Amino acid sequence: MDITRYFRSAVSARVLIWTMAFVSIILLIHIFAPSMMHMDEGQWDDIQTFHQTFEAFRVRPLVTNLATGLQETSGMSFKHSFFILQFTLLFLLGPALAAWYKALGFSISESIAGIAMFFFSLPVAMAFF
Repeated sequence: MDITRYFRSAVSARVLIWTMAFVSIILLIHIFAPSMMHMDEGQWDDIQTFHQTFEAFRVRPLVTNLATGLQETSGMSFKHSFFILQFTLLFLLGPALAAWYKALGFSISESIAGIAMFFFSLPVAMAFF
């Protein structure tokens, strides 16, 4: 089966709407609670340097390099490019999970419940505290 046709059939509008709602709730939690979003730009410059030099982050350069590239091409700060990238990837994960759940034989409602459980698990929902 063609992967794009399978992905389109696995992801319904309900999945996209619920994914957007879940990501919005997580974003609101981070906006109104004390999180990394509230750090100033100078602290974020230090984080960027740390991610580029500390070995544990340096060997996994995907997010740091993508956020730095977004920063350089758009003129945004590293802080804003980092959060735009992270929440975009989080949003894209919802339909990917729905497609995986469909492959496992789950219904749309069960898939949405699985996405909610994943998004609101502590490592995901509280990733930026």
